[in-house]
Amino acid sequence: MPLEKVVKFYQKHIDKLIKKGYNVLFKSHPRVNDTVLPKLIAHYKNESRFNVIPVDVKYPIELIVEQIDPVAIATSVSGGAFCCGHLFDIKCYGFGAKLAKQHSYDNIKRNANLFLEYLPHISELNKIN
Repeated sequence: MPLEKVVKFYQKHIDKLIKKGYNVLFKSHPRVNDTVLPKLIAHYKNESRFNVIPVDVKYPIELIVEQIDPVAIATSVSGGAFCCGHLFDIKCYGFGAKLAKQHSYDNIKRNANLFLEYLPHISELNKIN
């Protein structure tokens, strides 16, 4: 998917959450050079409800989620985010499993069904209070 389309996808859901009064905390993968994050930072530079865990914080989400006490987590195919839902009883939503089946890494393709079968789709975020 082209970068601009990915950014628009995130913005659509971030905007919905912000309009509902939620704060959004965005975290990139600790070992991936994120090209989406700089665009989101630029887009939301004047929005106090959008925050980012600094890119130099390389800790996996499992190590910090308990301290930030989120209402929910949205993830593509992050095993860490998926585990947080179970470890800390945090509602977790997914959106990347179908795309993961086309991923170049077999281990991601192999585990994509976990995300399809056990995570509500991100569209369910519209139903949270």
